[in-house]
Amino acid sequence: MIDVYSPNSYRRYVDAWNEIGCRTTLMIVGCGKVKGEERAAAMDLYRGDLTSKRIQIAKDLRGGDGASHDGQPWLIISAEHGLVMPSRILDPYETTISTTDRAALVEKVRRQLIGIGVEHGLTLIVEAGAAYLSILDDAAEGMDVWISSGRVTGMVGYAKAAGRRILDWHDDMTQKADAYRERWGEELYS
Repeated sequence: MIDVYSPNSYRRYVDAWNEIGCRTTLMIVGCGKVKGEERAAAMDLYRGDLTSKRIQIAKDLRGGDGASHDGQPWLIISAEHGLVMPSRILDPYETTISTTDRAALVEKVRRQLIGIGVEHGLTLIVEAGAAYLSILDDAAEGMDVWISSGRVTGMVGYAKAAGRRILDWHDDMTQKADAYRERWGEELYS
């Protein structure tokens, strides 16, 4: 599991995809300014309606604790912590995207993306507002990172369907990669 201060634990996931020449896909959900008053897992700390819908989409598509049964992770981007594993326990905080030091957050997210591993490409499916998209875009500058916005904006069913199509494509590519590996042998993938 990813640690809020050490996203390097996703590195194994990214490296496995890079070994077979595939881009890695991560879903990122923006946090919200409405938070609970007690310490909680990041996915339970944020209480706003839109943020709750976005988190539910990620849970439905990717798995409740940040990694689904097939190992496809999702993260939350926080104005206070940068990229956060959904199961990470956080204390409530007052920082919002409008009150944070933007340059410091961009640098923190940049370091976290580098820790995750972007050498062979990373695709981010982002369910967040424009401010977080801008942070991610600036943090990924000069890296092989594609950013795709699937913002909910009230269309939860549509977003779920679109996200499911992306994950179905991802699963199809996984099966093809496995088939190629079996057919052509490990030597082509080393």
